[in-house]
Amino acid sequence: MPRRCYWIRMDAKCSKPFQRSGFKHQRLKDYVLKHRGQLLAAPLTLARGWFVAGRPKPSLTPVGSFEDWSTIIGDILQHARVEGFLENSNQLYEQADIESVQWESFLNILDTVIYSEAFTVAQVWELMNSKTWNESTRQTQLTDHAEALRNALPDFISEAMDREGFFKQRLGLAFGAHLGRRYGDSHVRIERDADDRHGKVARWRVLRNG
Repeated sequence: MPRRCYWIRMDAKCSKPFQRSGFKHQRLKDYVLKHRGQLLAAPLTLARGWFVAGRPKPSLTPVGSFEDWSTIIGDILQHARVEGFLENSNQLYEQADIESVQWESFLNILDTVIYSEAFTVAQVWELMNSKTWNESTRQTQLTDHAEALRNALPDFISEAMDREGFFKQRLGLAFGAHLGRRYGDSHVRIERDADDRHGKVARWRVLRNG
């Protein structure tokens, strides 16, 4: 979805924009209907100017799956000296794609706790529930690693955090669904362990870069 969006900010400079008055066009919809020919002619003129100039290429990187749209619109705007098209895309992706942010954090924490070794879903459960004895309270408590893993779980996984069978099933399915998908600048991702392709119990490994 974020790739289908272009983020803009409209600031009315007041706390209750719905109560504003003094607009240039008091009844905007009526104005648009009445002047639609002029309004349509304006962007078409920009497009024609770009076409007549030989369709110069923009300096932006095309958006995957939307290459034609991003380059043509970027071409037209840049030729018209309207700069900055799609420059805020990375910020939009980071804020809009919450799931990716959560998985990047979870995989990084998991890799730190597991020491880059291959592991099973059952081992993740054990690490999440590992406890230590606290002398001051005379009670057991979760280890720092267990707390870190629990806090980093993506929302979809954390819903099953306290039900062992359900958790293992959901985490295993989630690993399969996110297999090979890269997150963040380090390209952190989950993969099946290369030495355990045919085992009855899936073993996983967190990889980065490369």
